[in-house]
Amino acid sequence: MSTAQIWSTESRPLSFSNIPAKPLNWLWQNYIPRGKLSLFAGDPGSGKTSLLLDLAARLSTADRLPPFPPAPPSPTTNTPSSPGIESLGPPLATLLLSPEDNASDTLRPRLESLHADMAHIHLLPAFHSLVAPVLIDGVEVQPLQHLDSIIQQIPNLALLVIDPITYYLGLTDRLAPINPAIPSPRSILHNLAGLAALHNIAIVLTTRLTKKCPTADPVSLHRALGSLAFASVARTVHLLLPNTDLTDPQHILFAPLKNNLAELPPALSFFPGSHGQIEWDPDPIFLPTLDRPLPPRAALRDESALGEAVKFLRLALADGPVKATSLQQQAEENLISLGTLRRAKEFLDCDSKRDRARDCWYWLLKGDRRRILTVMEQADNHLRILGNREPIFPEVEETEELTKKKRK
Repeated sequence: MSTAQIWSTESRPLSFSNIPAKPLNWLWQNYIPRGKLSLFAGDPGSGKTSLLLDLAARLSTADRLPPFPPAPPSPTTNTPSSPGIESLGPPLATLLLSPEDNASDTLRPRLESLHADMAHIHLLPAFHSLVAPVLIDGVEVQPLQHLDSIIQQIPNLALLVIDPITYYLGLTDRLAPINPAIPSPRSILHNLAGLAALHNIAIVLTTRLTKKCPTADPVSLHRALGSLAFASVARTVHLLLPNTDLTDPQHILFAPLKNNLAELPPALSFFPGSHGQIEWDPDPIFLPTLDRPLPPRAALRDESALGEAVKFLRLALADGPVKATSLQQQAEENLISLGTLRRAKEFLDCDSKRDRARDCWYWLLKGDRRRILTVMEQADNHLRILGNREPIFPEVEETEELTKKKRK
C-alpha cells in the first residue's frame, strides 16, 4: 500500500451527488470516533496510559464505557441493580505502540489488574518510527505500509494507540526533526488519518503538555506539546489535568477541548489506582465551550495570570470608570501584561466609553452607570480624600434617588 492509496485514487473532481452518505461511527460515544484521529494531552503521570489501558481492557471484554448511566431497577425489588458488565457487542481488539513502558513488568500487570482479555490486546514492539523505513526480511518497507499490513492481521481491531506520537515522528525534546529531510508532522498525521478511515479504526495519539502555557488559560489547545498540527488534524482533543475541585489532588480531570464531529461532551473525572486500575467518578462535569470564559476551576486559580488580572481589574473599577491608559500603567506595575489585562476585561465583560473632550477612553464594569468625572471633579475628589477641603462640586455626592429625580 502506497501513501497515495490511503486516500482516494480518484483524480477527477467528484460531485457530492455521487458521494453516498454514511453514518458516523463512534468507538466511545462523542469522545473517540472510529475512522479518525483523536489526541490525549497531559503531563507525565497524568494518567494518559492508564486511561487508554482501561479503555482497551473494556473493549476486550465488551464492558461499558463512562459516563455510566444509572443502573436500571431490579424487576423484583424495584431497587437499582449492580452495574456489572453490560454487553456492547463482540469484544474489540486494540493495538498498542508504547515504547516507554515495558511489556512484561508494566503493561501486562496493569492489564491483568483491569481484567482484560489478553487475546484481544496486541503490542508492536519492533515498530519505532512513522518516518524511517522498516526492514522486513531484508527489504525496506515504508512505515505506514508496514502498519497497514499489521492492522489487517488483527481481527476485530478497533483501536490503535500511539503513545507518545512525538517518539514515532522522530522528534527530540526540542521538537526539532532529527533529520531535516523527513516529512512534516502534518503530512504524516494526514496519512495516519487516511489509514484510520481505510480500516474504520480509531487512532488515539498522546502527547505531553508544554512546561510553560502559551496563554493565560491552563486549558488550551496550544498546551499540547509539538506542532499545532496535532490538535488541528485530530477530530477530538482531550486534556488531562488535576481535578482541583476535588479534595483528593490525585483525581484527574479528563476534559474534552475540541470535537469537530458532535457536541462537546461533558468532562469526566477518574482516580488512577496504584496497580493501574481506574476508578471513574459517577457524575460528569459540564464545562463551557472554548468560545466562552473558562470556569473558576481552570482559569481563575489564584496563581494564574488571568486570575490575578481579573482580581486587579475588578478592584480597580469598583469605584467607577477609570482611564484606560492609567489602568494599563497600573497593570504593568503589577507585572500584568497588556494582553492578559485585555483578556481580563473580556472575561468581566467590561464596557469602554470615550471621553471626547479629553480624547481618551475609559473602562467600566458592566452595568456601571456612573458617569465619567470631569477634570475638576477628579481633582476635587482627590483633595477630599486627602482631607484638605470640602468638595467644590457637592452635587457629585448626590444620591441615586436625587439623580433619578433630576433625569425626570
